[in-house]
Amino acid sequence: KAFQTFIVKYPTSANIKEARLQLAHAYYNAGDYKNAIPKYQEFLALYPNAEEAVQVQDFLQIAYVQSGMSEEQIAQLTLGQAKTQVLADLYWEKGAKAFNDKNYEGSLGYFEKIMIDFPASTLAPKAAFYRGEALFLLERYPEGGAAYKNFLTQFPTDEQAPTALFRLGVALFNQNRFEEAAITFESFLQKYPDDPLAENAAENIPLAYARIGRTADSEEAYTNLLSRTSDPVKRAGLLIQVAQIKEKNGLAAEAIKYYEQVSPGVEGYSQAVYGVGNIYAQAGQDDLEMAAYEKLVNFPQKDDPYRIAAMSRLAELHISKGNANKALALYNDVVSNTKDENYLANAKSRIEEIKKVLEQ
Repeated sequence: KAFQTFIVKYPTSANIKEARLQLAHAYYNAGDYKNAIPKYQEFLALYPNAEEAVQVQDFLQIAYVQSGMSEEQIAQLTLGQAKTQVLADLYWEKGAKAFNDKNYEGSLGYFEKIMIDFPASTLAPKAAFYRGEALFLLERYPEGGAAYKNFLTQFPTDEQAPTALFRLGVALFNQNRFEEAAITFESFLQKYPDDPLAENAAENIPLAYARIGRTADSEEAYTNLLSRTSDPVKRAGLLIQVAQIKEKNGLAAEAIKYYEQVSPGVEGYSQAVYGVGNIYAQAGQDDLEMAAYEKLVNFPQKDDPYRIAAMSRLAELHISKGNANKALALYNDVVSNTKDENYLANAKSRIEEIKKVLEQ
């Protein structure tokens, strides 16, 4: 009120310019951006060459954003003006908040605004990367992939480049562009072999090749992955994958070698043992098949599905060898431990049949 009174009473004062500026600042500091905007505009119209003009333009652009104007309105009002870094900071703040609130659609406009209006800003790489992230999380994979490519082209040495390259591979995979995805993941491993995402990239390569029927490439990728994997559980899974590929390609002996590398006590052991037994079953080698399944008789997880399948098959093999009592014990084991209704019903039925035979 004091500044308004001063402007009205003393329009020719040497302090009139300062009064107009302080009046605009007063509104701005009070958060009354709707009244601050015309006062700043008035100041710039009256004193376009004043040394305060650049600072006033900064405050004015911030006021546009804070007043809730749309991006279109702000673009119209700032047409031809130099965009201030302060405005870039505000766009980033609002974009980051929307992103963190999982409003990915809402964050896109702010990130794109930074990229268009502030291409030389230190925020431009972050905006470009998080634009890709927002599109990726919205599952708009073609656009997200293009955004990551653009980011990697413009900012190849940015700290987010490894994540962008990995996400690009996933985006391509999710578009069923499996060969491109595999090549992207291979490129990732070459560039960032020690990155935390390297193992995930290595795991995705054989999956991508398998999807397009390139089993030789898939097998090679699994073998390479085995050489860099020390975790016992992951190694077991990879050994089984390679064994299954070998088996599918008719290389039974090689498949067995991989199955037998899975250590007892590791998740996947029962599956590997059953896989070995199944190969011998296909070859009609009953004794070797039985020897494989025998390894699961004392397996601690009694209800394990692969163990139950092995015990059922082993019981039938004992029947074929005339060992009815052993078969009866195995089927009783199945009845006591299985959670599968089909195996349970079959075991009960076979127990009754075996008892009838033994009674005779």
